[in-house]
Amino acid sequence: MAIPFFGRGFQRIPGVGFTIRTKLLQTLPESLVSISERLMTLRIPLAKHRYATFISTYAPTLPSDDETKDHHYAMLRSTLMQIPRRDKLIVLRDFNAIIGSDSKIWGNVMGKHGVGIINSNGHRLVSLCSEFGLFVTNTLFQLKHKHKTTWMYTWSKHWHLLDYVLVKAVDLQDV
Repeated sequence: MAIPFFGRGFQRIPGVGFTIRTKLLQTLPESLVSISERLMTLRIPLAKHRYATFISTYAPTLPSDDETKDHHYAMLRSTLMQIPRRDKLIVLRDFNAIIGSDSKIWGNVMGKHGVGIINSNGHRLVSLCSEFGLFVTNTLFQLKHKHKTTWMYTWSKHWHLLDYVLVKAVDLQDV
């Protein structure tokens, strides 16, 4: 198997996935669903005929054109609408968004421990969360900055929080 190399002259290709123990994968009643190279779902059984649905996403970066971003968020919205209401929902991975720390405005979707100042991708994300009753769990806990940030801009050396875990706000007690 070839190892991808990202250097001069090579284009990065988006992709998402789940890492699942082979033994566990064979016991799942439903298979992974690849919606696009940026979106994938996995539904697993819980106790008492309940399920949890995981959505893995890799959203377009900030410099991407609005059409690409709109398409991705439309696909994500469509995916969220198809999740059975009774399922626990965990949406995770790289949203390439900075949602900031303004919990006074966005208190229904974030806690008091966000990072930075919201950007345009962040507006897309918190709007989606508000629309679907989702909460950004990363902002619930007071952690040292170095323990909650996930990516550093190479030119500025500033760390940012771009990777999030979202759950239904009604399920926050499970976090």
